[in-house]
Amino acid sequence: MVQADGSSTGQTCSSCPAGTYSPVASSSDCIPCDPGTYQDQAASSSCNSCATDTYAYLPGATACLKCIGGRPVSCTSSCSDTSTPSDGYATAVVTTLNTLNTTLCDLGGWPSNTLYPYPLLMSTCTMDTTTKLSLYVSATCEVTIRPMGDPTLANSVACSDPNNLDVPLTAYYTKTNFITTALDTTDGTLLTIEVFNQTSGRLFALS
Repeated sequence: MVQADGSSTGQTCSSCPAGTYSPVASSSDCIPCDPGTYQDQAASSSCNSCATDTYAYLPGATACLKCIGGRPVSCTSSCSDTSTPSDGYATAVVTTLNTLNTTLCDLGGWPSNTLYPYPLLMSTCTMDTTTKLSLYVSATCEVTIRPMGDPTLANSVACSDPNNLDVPLTAYYTKTNFITTALDTTDGTLLTIEVFNQTSGRLFALS
């Protein structure tokens, strides 16, 4: 039995972890914080709203983010960097790649047997360990990803052609070291990228 405040109910209880809450004592469920809110403490009965100019795009956030010069900063009750949010650019290389070149992603779950078409960046463009990516990060931590120097054709236009508006992939910083594309369902995410060296902008494509 889950106890929001960690107190005993005579049964085996565990506190709700950070990023979740339980509004009712002795509840059997820990509820992920809604997008736009966070909870950095375990055993909580509610979540906190993100402060002005900070963002949490996915459920279950343990902090909100502010992007300064295209770099994310973690914020809870305060931010480690009080600078004004601003956009920025980065380049990246894919160093490790899982199986991304699939035309349809079977989400499973709900809605039943949903098939989600992979974006052209992942299904048609090269996307291997030689791929270089350009990332534009807005002041709201939205990330636009497009390939660089890729002559592969997508809808009859080179993938890296700036005029090819079908290729760029929109994602979001969801942690200071994770960029994630969010789906419009509760089934999960389409692509997650781990940033393991923000200085050089090198990226590791996870899934």
